[in-house]
Amino acid sequence: MLRKLSDGSILILPISPILSFLLSLNNLRNKLNGCVFVIFYALFGFAHSFSDPRADCYRKMVAFETFASTTTITDIWNDFLSGNTFDIFEGMLFIVCSNITTNIKVVFFIVGLIGGLFAYLFLSKIQKYMQLHYGNRCTYIITILYVLLYNPVAIGGIRNFIAMTIFSYYAFLFLIEKKNTALLGVLSTSLIHFSFILNICVVIIARLFVTKRHVNILWWTAIVSCISSVFITPDFWGNIIQNLNLGNFNQAMESRASSYASEETAAAFEQSLTVQLQRVGNYFIRGFYVLFLIYLRKNENKFSISSFDSVLYAYMLFFLTFGYLMTSFSVVGNRYLLLGYFISYFFLLKLYIQHPDIYKLNKYIKSLPWVFGVNFAWLVMNAWFVLDHRFFFLPAPFLLL
Repeated sequence: MLRKLSDGSILILPISPILSFLLSLNNLRNKLNGCVFVIFYALFGFAHSFSDPRADCYRKMVAFETFASTTTITDIWNDFLSGNTFDIFEGMLFIVCSNITTNIKVVFFIVGLIGGLFAYLFLSKIQKYMQLHYGNRCTYIITILYVLLYNPVAIGGIRNFIAMTIFSYYAFLFLIEKKNTALLGVLSTSLIHFSFILNICVVIIARLFVTKRHVNILWWTAIVSCISSVFITPDFWGNIIQNLNLGNFNQAMESRASSYASEETAAAFEQSLTVQLQRVGNYFIRGFYVLFLIYLRKNENKFSISSFDSVLYAYMLFFLTFGYLMTSFSVVGNRYLLLGYFISYFFLLKLYIQHPDIYKLNKYIKSLPWVFGVNFAWLVMNAWFVLDHRFFFLPAPFLLL
């Protein structure tokens, strides 16, 4: 019944974008449901209310409204080359949009559209390689969690949302499909958000050195980094950055890295409710991954893991290792975990599809919404704060009024 309703999600979209989106997630092999997926992100962007001065979207609205009308793309590029700015995407986006409209909602509509498109393209690739079967509860849960990582509230930050969706898609092409040209897409994300330079380096290292032969050592590093991350503080990374003398290599990189790891930044974010919620949620998530990895280790003889899945498993362990080591690195730390989460979700689902008779795999998947419960609460709370409330209750055309 739900599968049939999901195939008609495009018809429900004008009436209730949220309901239409949730129905579409039950069968994203359907191209019309894919359209609903992308359009929902665009509408979510358009629905921002810009009434909360604490929100990222409010700061972007102020930046757009005060953006100099005489600024050109050449000016943005020259500022980048001279080191006066760290990335160029947002400035260029403002230039293009300011020539079309003065309505900031249109800017966020475009951001949601671009990010939603790359999120869908990435999910389509995963569908192909994982041979996902829609219509069962476990696949739906994993798809919901995928959306949680690409949470549409992040549209308000513009740069990180666009960079993460593009990075994930091209990293998958580069790592899994071994398309060398995809490296250009991966590299481009540093022009969208400067902090993705570190992601780029890690992906290149993964491609060059991580193989299925490294699974045993990577299992241990993932466990150790997951547990030790509880005790690592921003001061730890601040000292490392200071000792590396990054300024000898790139002054802009050293300045930005130091600002992320500074005591002032750490103190500011300690006062943030978002950071506090993330910290609480991360304790539950760490516990889940430690138990899950131990379970895989103890029961590895039960699973017929193919050569391809072994490589995927190695990548999952590698990115979890790196991600957990970086979680304490200011507000940006959690961003580095996302690729590890993406791979782990679908690796777990692939195991379940291959071994549906193993009871604990089913239970691990069904426990995930509870494990990420704090993250769900954060998403709903922030969506309520940053969106026009008509988006929740009224048909989409009312947003134009």
